[in-house]
Amino acid sequence: MSRSHSAAFSLTVLAFLPSRAAVAPAQSPAFLVEDINVGGNADPWLFAIDGDTIYFSADDGLSGRELWRSDGTAVGTRRVRDIWPGSQSGVSYGRGLVWNGVLYFGANGGGGAGTELCRSDGTETGTWRVKDIRLGAKSSLPQSFTEFGGALFFTIQGGELWRTTGTEAGTARVANLVGVYDLLELNGVLLWATYANYDCVDEAYCDYTTTLWRSDGTGPGTTSIATFEEHVKLDQGYPPLFPKTTSNGLNYFRVLLDDRGSELWRTDGTALGTTLLMTSPTSAGSGTQDGLGQPIDANGTFFFRARDGAESNLWRSDGTAAGTFPVTDFPTGRVPAEYYEMVAVGGSVFFLVYEYILYDPIHIELWRSDGTPEGTFPVDIDLDPVPNGSSIPQLGGIAVDPEKLLLVVCQTSGCMPWVTTASYPGLVPVPFDGLIRGSGLDGFPDLFGASGDLVFLAAREAASGHELWALPTTALSFCGDGAVDPGRGEQCDDGNLEPDDGCSVTCIPEPSATALAACALAATLLLRATRRH
Repeated sequence: MSRSHSAAFSLTVLAFLPSRAAVAPAQSPAFLVEDINVGGNADPWLFAIDGDTIYFSADDGLSGRELWRSDGTAVGTRRVRDIWPGSQSGVSYGRGLVWNGVLYFGANGGGGAGTELCRSDGTETGTWRVKDIRLGAKSSLPQSFTEFGGALFFTIQGGELWRTTGTEAGTARVANLVGVYDLLELNGVLLWATYANYDCVDEAYCDYTTTLWRSDGTGPGTTSIATFEEHVKLDQGYPPLFPKTTSNGLNYFRVLLDDRGSELWRTDGTALGTTLLMTSPTSAGSGTQDGLGQPIDANGTFFFRARDGAESNLWRSDGTAAGTFPVTDFPTGRVPAEYYEMVAVGGSVFFLVYEYILYDPIHIELWRSDGTPEGTFPVDIDLDPVPNGSSIPQLGGIAVDPEKLLLVVCQTSGCMPWVTTASYPGLVPVPFDGLIRGSGLDGFPDLFGASGDLVFLAAREAASGHELWALPTTALSFCGDGAVDPGRGEQCDDGNLEPDDGCSVTCIPEPSATALAACALAATLLLRATRRH
């Protein structure tokens, strides 16, 4: 081989070798947006997100709980208006909705009125009551705001259905119905469920007649779709409201029965399209009838926890009876945890699995599933030991974008945020100095959601108490998330950590298996040619 050929071959091989780059060290990206209640707890509660602005209620320790807004900066975080002047609280822990650039919510301005429909454009002068629906000190308590057909629909106390166009004259009752809860727009119609004929027996169970309705937004255009007789155990609270688990034109909901357990149904908004998918039996001796967990949508596939015989299992559904079945058989002694939320990213879900003796969990694991047996596996993170009678870890998450998930796991020892993507098999820790698990309702961080380039959350930290925090979405990037981040020293990112595919496990270019084979073949041919000469 001549020197020129040798040099050319050396340069060809070197071109496939990975270069080295320093990966930026992990830093705590979370920051306190504003210490609203200095020396106390502001207890922020999300109302709505509007572009780069979030609306929330908070207590500054002086004016009670009022409406606030924030763009993620201290100067842009301020009280919108002291709706009930003085130390009284003008708003509570309800939700609102931004419609046509205006926030609609329930508030009490004092003066002998109750909590009524209000609106705000984010300014003090642009915040006022729309209509006193329940005259005097009584409250209408508007909730379940839903945009539909050029108007805003909502329910009030007692389950009445109302609509508004944003003015007092344009706010009126829709239909002579009561017991209306959880509005939902689906396939061009408005859906809701009503509950009536309450009949409680022996202060243990109550019988309900649950009716599913559809409407075009007018009284004459409102008709019933289906009726169910439910038998609900009182210590499980009210019957399950119509859940907003909707995808591909279908909505999933459950019906509680007596000793038969629970049923999973689906609807497309029509009577013919409302069908039974499966029945989850009651667990003998468990003292509970609810064997069916809340369904969760993962890119068109619905996952839910249901009993498969005597034991709980992870199920999936595509909206047909034939396409509704258990995902896999779990190892002996391991069962998906009941009564705890699942979290979705892409087409996968995260959920808790525990091993127990009698009814006490003794070991907890975090699992992930894409709906296939081979894609269902435990995630390698450390969870606290769970002695008999101890509390089970809490799980929550929020989508940063359609393919990225911010996941929070809270244990007795504290709370830890993690980030992952739809294709990444594991979890990457997000440093959050001082994040602790509180007690009561504020023990778990409230993940508000993504607004602009920030993810907002209400979290308890040792120094400041329960306040408004934010995480930059740029700080949630990691090697393997599919997006190249030069700030972390990445030169490539193919969305996985598989070796020999052109991008290394440290996100540095590397020779792929194909390239290595090509190099080996070229070297062999060149060597043979050299020997012939």
